[in-house]
Amino acid sequence: MSVFKLLRTIILTGSLLLLSGAVVSAAPGPRIIHDPLVQTFAGHRMVLTAEIADTDSNIDMARIYFKASNEDRYYFVTMHKVDHDIYTGILPTSLPGTESIKYFIVAKNGNDEIAKSQRYLVSLRDNNKKLARVR
Repeated sequence: MSVFKLLRTIILTGSLLLLSGAVVSAAPGPRIIHDPLVQTFAGHRMVLTAEIADTDSNIDMARIYFKASNEDRYYFVTMHKVDHDIYTGILPTSLPGTESIKYFIVAKNGNDEIAKSQRYLVSLRDNNKKLARVR
């Protein structure tokens, strides 16, 4: 049983559940389960993965919207289906001097219902510094 199906059976009410760092959308339409990235090294692409599913319809579109924290404009990359309900997107390398990236995930199903994750903040660390431990 996938994590999504297990959590779907547990979640009957409410709009958001935080479980082991994974954020689950419980609103009608597409469901997004994503374990957010907290830190990474500057100068590297970021690979983000989410489980995106809908019990009533197919997923027609999945995107990651992202920007440098000090910028106003968001850009997006398309997420590609790599397994049953698993989608992956790769953010491009950040510009030198970027300290953090903000991102969120959007999915649309065949009924034109849209789900959006919360906004996440990823700290970028210089390659010469160690990453903080995430527990």
